[in-house]
Amino acid sequence: MVEAAPERSRYGLHLCLGDLNNESMGRPVDAGPLVALANALMAAWPAGRTLEYLHVPLAHGSEIPSMDPDYYAPLSDLWLPDHVRFIGGFIHERSTIKDLIRIRDQIEHNLDRQIDIGASCGLGRRERPAARRNLDMALAVATQNLEDREQLHQPRDRE
Repeated sequence: MVEAAPERSRYGLHLCLGDLNNESMGRPVDAGPLVALANALMAAWPAGRTLEYLHVPLAHGSEIPSMDPDYYAPLSDLWLPDHVRFIGGFIHERSTIKDLIRIRDQIEHNLDRQIDIGASCGLGRRERPAARRNLDMALAVATQNLEDREQLHQPRDRE
């Protein structure tokens, strides 16, 4: 599909685990399967089509994201060009900001880059108050220690 699009087309990818009534249809034991899929997509990505971002769901529907660092360890094997933004989908309205910051820091450590953040899936399946809380939490997590994170994670080639 991507290869059939006109050159200079721009894309963003969401690695979907499936969702029905805010219940994830997939629950990997760690980020390994998502990394394997992303690496296969990166290896086959056609020239002339810009991939802007990769959104990886790291919380699963109604379940809060894992606090186990081993869950995120496979992210160190992700090959993502520097121009492609990584969006960690781990913001969950039932988590705490403190826990979400720890997860963000773990992901950034494993990827050796600053990340963007978001919910694991769209907010349309959530009730309005939960969606609002999710957005407020995302803002808090994204801006906490921003200057330090920018200095720590300077872009470098990943070959």
